[in-house]
Amino acid sequence: MVLRSEHVLRPIVKPFAERWAYAHNVTLAFSRPGKPTDHADIESFNGRLREECVNVHRFEDLTEARAKLPVWQQEYNEERPHRPLNNLTSLPYKAQWHIQRSDNR
Repeated sequence: MVLRSEHVLRPIVKPFAERWAYAHNVTLAFSRPGKPTDHADIESFNGRLREECVNVHRFEDLTEARAKLPVWQQEYNEERPHRPLNNLTSLPYKAQWHIQRSDNR
């Protein structure tokens, strides 16, 4: 498993994070400072979340945000086709993946 971050760890935190990552078989990966293209897929998602949800709704409090964000998340994950998934939604893509995987065994 790889844990990606755009922020480099502070020197005081780094030894603890590295020990945790090693103990949990996790690789820490950091993008280069000022290079958001290192994780373009994440930046794309963050932009969509901001444009389509955060900027559209004015959340009065955390409770309201917790109510509205899952609605957007469900639409994004289950109803919207995604180019990296061959323009399928996640559920048909997952079904197709399982079929292909079983055919290759």
